[in-house]
Amino acid sequence: MRSLWIALLLLSAVIVTAAEQLHTVTIRGWEFPLPAFLKQKVTEGPDFTITYFSSDERQITAGIYEGTAPQQFSEKKAGVAREKVTIDGQATAWAIWTEAADGRKQYHAEMNFQIDPKATIKEQFHVFMTAATAEDLRMMREAFSHAHRTPNKSLQATATAP
Repeated sequence: MRSLWIALLLLSAVIVTAAEQLHTVTIRGWEFPLPAFLKQKVTEGPDFTITYFSSDERQITAGIYEGTAPQQFSEKKAGVAREKVTIDGQATAWAIWTEAADGRKQYHAEMNFQIDPKATIKEQFHVFMTAATAEDLRMMREAFSHAHRTPNKSLQATATAP
C-alpha cells in the first residue's frame, strides 16, 4: 500500500510539472499547447508559412505547415502506422514511423487537418515531428493533439506565456 501511495505521489508531481511547462502557441486562430522548452522560428514562403519548433537538448524537431499543398513525409516510408485522432471535431490520423539516421533510431509522426473547414480554399495544417525517443514523440503527439480553435482568429504565429 505504501508503494502505491509513493507511486501516486510521484505521478502527481510529474503531471503538475508537465502542466507548468506548457505554453500556448496561436496560429491562424488555433491554439497549440506545447512544451515550453521548445524554441520557435517562423519561415514565410511564397504561398505558405512554416512554424518550426526545436529542442537541441531533447533532440526534437517539429513544424506546422500552413498552406494548400503539404508534402507528406510518410508517403513512401515502410512500416507506417496510423492512429486516428480528432482535432477540434475534425477526424484525422497520425502517421507514425521509425527510421535509422546517422546510426540511430529516429521516431517520426505527421498529420493534416483543415485550418477552416468552411472556407472555399482548403488550407491545411500539416503537423510533422521527429524525436530521438519514442517517449518524446508520444509527448509531442499528445501536445499537438490538444490543438483547438480560438474564438478570435490570429493571422500571426505568437507564443503566449501561461
